[in-house]
Amino acid sequence: MRNKKAFIKVLAGLGMVASGALAGGLQEEKVAKDARWLAHIDVEAFMRSEISAMAVEGLKEEMRKENESGVSIDVEAVLAELKSITAYGLGFHEGADQEAVLVLETGEKLPIIIEGLLAHEALIKGEEVDFEQLDDKPFTTYLFDNELYVANPAEGLVIASKTFERIEQAFEVIRGKAPNLRDADKPLVLNKDAGFFLIASAIGFDKMENMPTQARILQKTTGGQLSVGINDAEARLNLILSTSSKEVTEQLHKIIQGMLALASFAEVENENVAQLLQRVQVEVDDLRVEIDFRYPVEDLMRLMQNMHGEGHIDDYHESHSNGHHNNHSWRMPEDPESRASLKPVAMMYWN
Repeated sequence: MRNKKAFIKVLAGLGMVASGALAGGLQEEKVAKDARWLAHIDVEAFMRSEISAMAVEGLKEEMRKENESGVSIDVEAVLAELKSITAYGLGFHEGADQEAVLVLETGEKLPIIIEGLLAHEALIKGEEVDFEQLDDKPFTTYLFDNELYVANPAEGLVIASKTFERIEQAFEVIRGKAPNLRDADKPLVLNKDAGFFLIASAIGFDKMENMPTQARILQKTTGGQLSVGINDAEARLNLILSTSSKEVTEQLHKIIQGMLALASFAEVENENVAQLLQRVQVEVDDLRVEIDFRYPVEDLMRLMQNMHGEGHIDDYHESHSNGHHNNHSWRMPEDPESRASLKPVAMMYWN
């Protein structure tokens, strides 16, 4: 079902690039107490940011590539009706996807847009549609592909899950009738600073199995939070990793410092990597390591345009006019002593 997939792609794309309302910053009292991971996008704040136009245009381009039907989705209209997107789940174990929940706070027109898309599919495909409206539920509910429930339990609220019971439980939390994150023993939200439009947090990394090699560093942590936002014309990326002991914290700190040192040897046009690394701040507490990165939005957008070949700043032209054609590959130092000093860092990271 092309239009349904396109609509879902709008929501998914925001995650890559957001009545009992969840608008604005994340409200912990609207998330279930048993959540072990969550992702929250403040769509309104994101759309007000300087980077939104570039991200939305990229999303629209991807949708155009995959759209084989004669009907297209007005991305701006959909985004204007989204206030926030919150997803959370109970863990990373097998079958955990059955317990995950997606909560959308919307304007009054979004349910109408959804119904219009579904009506169009029903008109085109007749009895071959892969969704149905369920009449035995207490509020408007659709079942897609016989596995995904999408419900509209209250005005301005859409909740989706693979089990209807989780939708009901999520709605009870939003109504204040069930325990929420503020009642949890372990904090899931580690950074509550204002200005973030994207927050992704999780606990239990140390208990995960079959983790990809590139992500093994996370097994040395008990949890973490990644936050992205814009404040005072600066883009900010904040990463917090929590640990079980001071010793693990110190080891993790050494690994991160080693990775930053390794990255400093990269040669990229205009020495952009070096400029970025100078903005990275690493702070250590007994049971956590925090990495904070801030960069002027205007400079970051120009850098992104350069990397995608969409624009070039004066320094870039000057570099090439002088015959400095740096490639985009990693270069290890030629000095044997420097190479030897980096080997333990690489071994810690990959092992």
